[in-house]
Amino acid sequence: MSAALLLVATGGFAQEKLVNKALTELKSEKPDFNEAKSLVKTAMENELSKDLAKTWYAAGMIENKQFEAERNKQILGQKPDEEKMYGALFNTISFFEKAVVLDMQPDVKGKVKSKYAKEIKNTVRGNQLYFYNAGGYFWDKKDYPNAYNMFKTYAAIPQLEMFKGETFPVDTNLNTIQFYTAIAASQIPNHKLAAEEYAKLKGTGYKPNEVYQYLAYEYQQLGDTVAYEQVLVDGAKEMPNEPFFVQTLINLYINRSQYDDAVVYLENAIKQDPSNAQFYDVKGRLLESMKQVDEAIESFKKAIEVNSEYAEAYADLGRVYYNRAIDVDNGLNQKTYDKEFDEKVKPLYLEAIPHFEKAYALNNQERNSLVALRQMYYKLKMYKDYERIEAEMNK
Repeated sequence: MSAALLLVATGGFAQEKLVNKALTELKSEKPDFNEAKSLVKTAMENELSKDLAKTWYAAGMIENKQFEAERNKQILGQKPDEEKMYGALFNTISFFEKAVVLDMQPDVKGKVKSKYAKEIKNTVRGNQLYFYNAGGYFWDKKDYPNAYNMFKTYAAIPQLEMFKGETFPVDTNLNTIQFYTAIAASQIPNHKLAAEEYAKLKGTGYKPNEVYQYLAYEYQQLGDTVAYEQVLVDGAKEMPNEPFFVQTLINLYINRSQYDDAVVYLENAIKQDPSNAQFYDVKGRLLESMKQVDEAIESFKKAIEVNSEYAEAYADLGRVYYNRAIDVDNGLNQKTYDKEFDEKVKPLYLEAIPHFEKAYALNNQERNSLVALRQMYYKLKMYKDYERIEAEMNK
């Protein structure tokens, strides 16, 4: 039994010697970091030393010293190995976290006799800003996974278990870094992570328009229709004057045939911005799809009243009259066709024509207007205008 105890003690002492040797190496003028890491790695894998605070403290300090060595080059105006510098910086956190947990364990008498926690915490606090720099470095290289890790770590440091009960100064950069953390996650792309990161900014007042729009995009990419709709609703409430949320909700409800919901949001949008011609135009199209054609015509006319240069409203108004004419035309008695056409169809075509002409004059990309005009001029035997439109279509 005594021999066995002696063997255990001797083995443990040997592992501690490796850790001490690694720490001594760090004090040399030009430390051999690879040698120091190798020594500590052996101790970390040994049953007798893998649960010692000193082992993990040494591992963290090796990484920190390597980070400092490269950082000092930067301070002196020399070119550091930034990959190595920031890689070592990132590695410090996991090692230091474990070291503090082990260092704060009570002894057999229930007392905590910490040896390393204070130094570790001071080191981590002092290094926090460099995680922001690291994130920027990897961002510029378009290495978004590493940029995400660095930004994420910067933001997470005050919440580490080792700092429980302690306070950090108010960080005015925190929301900005949180924003870039979310963007980096989206660029990976990892839409689940991105949504989680953007969600943390909701209600903070930081770039709400961008945050809510990007969050909606991430939910859309995830196929989470419930969360997607909710963030649009929240955005519309928080930013009633921002048209994106209302317009997107309206389109969403129209695509789902939830017309009543769409009308509600349109009415609210119009109350918030009665000078927005697009809202009246969309309302008109919605009413048209609900077979409320007379109300749709009034809404299109209101859009034109609000903005006489709004091409879409002219095209939509022309389309309503054109479709009415086609419906009437299809129902005419063939025996009395010419007479009925002149009485019932022609006036509708003549009502539609100036609206389509105006729509095309305002927007020469409006090809649908040309198609309708060509058809109507031909039916009305207005061949000069028909040839003019034909020439426009062949440009």
